[in-house]
Amino acid sequence: MARFTYKGRKTAQISFPLGGIGTGSIGLGGNGRLLDWEIFNRPNKGSFNGFSHFAIKAEAGDRVLDARVLNGDLPPPYSGQFGLGDFGSFGFGAPRQTMAGMPHFRAAEFDGRFPIACLRFIDPSFPGRVRLTALNPFIPGNEQDSGIPAALFEFEVRNTGAEPVTYTLAGTLANPLPAPNLHIAADDLRSVTLGTTGLPTDDPGFGDLTLATDAADAALQSYWYRGGWNDNLEVYWRDFTAPGLPTDRVYAADAAGRDNHATLAARITVPPGKAGKVRFVISWSFPNCTNYWNTGCGDACAKAGLPRNWRNWYATVWPNSRESAG
Repeated sequence: MARFTYKGRKTAQISFPLGGIGTGSIGLGGNGRLLDWEIFNRPNKGSFNGFSHFAIKAEAGDRVLDARVLNGDLPPPYSGQFGLGDFGSFGFGAPRQTMAGMPHFRAAEFDGRFPIACLRFIDPSFPGRVRLTALNPFIPGNEQDSGIPAALFEFEVRNTGAEPVTYTLAGTLANPLPAPNLHIAADDLRSVTLGTTGLPTDDPGFGDLTLATDAADAALQSYWYRGGWNDNLEVYWRDFTAPGLPTDRVYAADAAGRDNHATLAARITVPPGKAGKVRFVISWSFPNCTNYWNTGCGDACAKAGLPRNWRNWYATVWPNSRESAG
């Protein structure tokens, strides 16, 4: 239906929520950005989670044909936002977390019919047509699986050229938790769980996130390079735009610090005129809720012999984000 399709400046105000019932959500922006990370048991409009994003690379033989962040162009204004510190506030331009300065697609068309959103990434110079279908885990009549704390992403790439093209789709997820960050890879390297050893398990901030794919040909970079200024983003892009899948990088827990990122990449080879698909899931588990809007409530509960915090329902079904991602 045309009234649900948005183009150009009309994509600027879109934040399409992705997440199970009662689990919080991640917003999918009209140009493909991941924003409004409301998975931490409280409102969080306007938020970023580091440089979390998806990207694509096209190769033929040993040649890298093109590589881009899977975002459309960032619409104006470009003067920055009020309330952001560290050179991200008004007057400093678009926040780095928007990925606006990285190679991306010229435009995006957004088709939003809840609970499914479709994004078409448009750029005539890219060797292929890319489409994203993003889904909420809503299943009529199945309230348990409709409450999975996860956002689902399926990318379809159609080869519009005359020779086979190998496409690498990569998801990057930032670790929002305090130091020391802990990134745990699955044995098959098709998922990575981001957590911390710096919080007790009953702390309201405790939790973890998982990025996973079911692609047959996948590789993981457990940690981005740790450096100053923009070194982490620059080295990541250099790694991603090199031929082949990215190589792993691991830091010991006592050297990992915080504000780390992990990248999971999947590769498919698509014949001319055909299409291939890659699926990703971002799942989360922040099990402990607290009454943050009434600070006296915790003391009242303690006096009454009641716990200060309570657990999300989803945490009683899936003990962590790796389980719910599966």
